[in-house]
Amino acid sequence: MNALTICVWVGLSLPFPQQVGDQLPAGYIPAGCVLHAWSLSTGESLILESSKIGHLPVKILKPIQVTKSASDFLQTLLQSSGLFLKPITRSSTHWVTMDPLKMPPRPTQIIRVIPIQHLDCDSICDLLRQEAKRREKNLEPLDRYSNFVSDLRSNSVVITVASEPRLKYYLNFIAKTDQPPELGNDRPVLRSWRAQKMRSSQLAELLKDRWSDRGGQPIQVVANESTNTLLIRIPLHLWPEAEKILQQLDGHSDS
Repeated sequence: MNALTICVWVGLSLPFPQQVGDQLPAGYIPAGCVLHAWSLSTGESLILESSKIGHLPVKILKPIQVTKSASDFLQTLLQSSGLFLKPITRSSTHWVTMDPLKMPPRPTQIIRVIPIQHLDCDSICDLLRQEAKRREKNLEPLDRYSNFVSDLRSNSVVITVASEPRLKYYLNFIAKTDQPPELGNDRPVLRSWRAQKMRSSQLAELLKDRWSDRGGQPIQVVANESTNTLLIRIPLHLWPEAEKILQQLDGHSDS
């Protein structure tokens, strides 16, 4: 929530806090000003259930200096005016509502169990997490991140997502990755490399940089730090070249 938004809410030439240390004046102040003060004092963002909330009056008996220690008092003041701040899980954002029983509106989770046919489920999970980290880095606060858990007993992946299109994308990703032994040169395969001279995360970054400098068809590299191993999704005909780079960087052979 920024100062421009507050101006729109208030629609008046009312002083409102721009930074920590400013003051809220006494009197009936639009809730938008008080919410902005709370946001400044906590460093957290706010999402309103309705834009009307910003115009609701909040009675302030005496001027309040906006400081970090004032956040609890400001929240109590808002609650006494019928406004409730609900934290959003895994986010530094709160949802503002006039109903104390309401919870932030978040997507219903979709859960699927996907058997893995040709690879081990841990490897697939690592690749899925890397892909989700890339695709979901800019999700809205009310959205849900995808989650992937491997079931070693059944060699399956348990997928939890927030939408059907997202589920369809990851199912397609698994189908393209979980392939039988390679017959041609173009279909991607999964190769592993156990790092010897450095941490797998460091080796992964070096390999990505060298491959990027090389140009051409991209590859996917995931570092499994628990085993100090790289998982590399790469077209079969390009693996010898990647293996040569790894040998130069890490100084040994692997499979």
